[in-house]
Amino acid sequence: MRLHKVRFIIAGFIVGMLYWIIEGLLHYFIFNLEGPLMEHLFYPDPHELYMRLIIFCLFILFGAVFDNITERKVYEEKLIESEEKFRTIAEQSVMGILIVQDGVIKYANESLSEINEYSIQEMMNWSPSELTKAIHPDERGIINERIEKISLGSKEIQPNYIYKMVSKSKKLKWVNAYTRKISYHNKEGLITTIIDITEKKEAENLIKDELQKLKELDQIKNDLIRRISHEIKTPLTSIYTTTNLLLNVYKEEFSNKILDFIKMINEGGERLKELVDNMLDVYDIESNMIKLNFKAHNLVDILEMSITTLQPQIVKRQHKVEINLPHEVYMDVDYDRIKQVFLNLLINALKYTPPGGKIFVQLQENNSHIDITIKDFGVGFTEQEKGKLFMKFGKIERYGKGMNVDTEGAGFGLYIAKELTRLHNGELILKSEGRNKGSTFIIRLFKEIYK
Repeated sequence: MRLHKVRFIIAGFIVGMLYWIIEGLLHYFIFNLEGPLMEHLFYPDPHELYMRLIIFCLFILFGAVFDNITERKVYEEKLIESEEKFRTIAEQSVMGILIVQDGVIKYANESLSEINEYSIQEMMNWSPSELTKAIHPDERGIINERIEKISLGSKEIQPNYIYKMVSKSKKLKWVNAYTRKISYHNKEGLITTIIDITEKKEAENLIKDELQKLKELDQIKNDLIRRISHEIKTPLTSIYTTTNLLLNVYKEEFSNKILDFIKMINEGGERLKELVDNMLDVYDIESNMIKLNFKAHNLVDILEMSITTLQPQIVKRQHKVEINLPHEVYMDVDYDRIKQVFLNLLINALKYTPPGGKIFVQLQENNSHIDITIKDFGVGFTEQEKGKLFMKFGKIERYGKGMNVDTEGAGFGLYIAKELTRLHNGELILKSEGRNKGSTFIIRLFKEIYK
């Protein structure tokens, strides 16, 4: 029992006792009763005792009733105050607010009216069957099912939901609604807060549409590149093969001047052929069309073969290649593709190391992986360049200060090397302390390959 309630009952008891004593005193002196006063106060005749007890109980009852009336009045005042606060907040809210009890709308604010374009009075007059008239027909079944589950206290369903709404003027709107059970005027009901997210949804849909268009354009671009590359590759192969034949078999039949022209055509054809091959590789990588043929190969042999293939360029630029390789290290790899990775990184080192420079090649085997390191002492990379290096078309104009380096290329080599390494369940790591401080590429191949 609460303290103030006890106080009212005690007060009734005290008033009753005072009445008992005062009435006894008055009765004793007015009627000049004989005998001790205390006997007349606490041991009156039965009829008088009965009357005093009734009045005494009435005082106690009055205290209890008065307490209940006071408590109810305080409760009603707090309820009115609470409702006034709710209405003030609700009317100032940008969210639509709706309270439903027994299938009837008991409250709706102006923000909700602005969202669905129905007046508050119209909504208040809706019958239970009309409660979903502002909801898109495709959504009504789901909304009714959700409301029923929330009403039953189901905890399996999330209280918020995004759905389509149709306004009075037949405009399609997107809203985010949050529904939960409340007690309203001492009865259970449902309160729903609604936020208009139409602009946000339209922006999202616009972004999706634009992304889809970009994907389609990118696909068209890739298809065009592939078709053009295939169309170019055939005549390029003919030009390159023919000029090779002229230079190696029929060179005695031409003057030095003509041989120089043929050599220019041959070198240009070789560069174009390399570019076309790289473009086709990029297309295949992005289209997931590259299929690797994993077999056990000696990585040391592949590395040595790659260095031998590039021997003419090494001699031409007077480079010194130092190697630190074990006798053999076998691993499941695609021979052609891993050799392509080695060649791309070796070519990169040759191009960006000034003539007479040094290139270091090393292979180390660990318990979990194998590291192939290709280190040069050339131009190097800045921190900004490192972020763009492995991107498609990620060619960086790296001119070394006072260095004679080869800067030709389209920027495909390192991108292809990185992607082919990834397809081998590996990673390509770059280390460089900055401009003119050289660079180190580490091809890390993990021994557990997921084919």
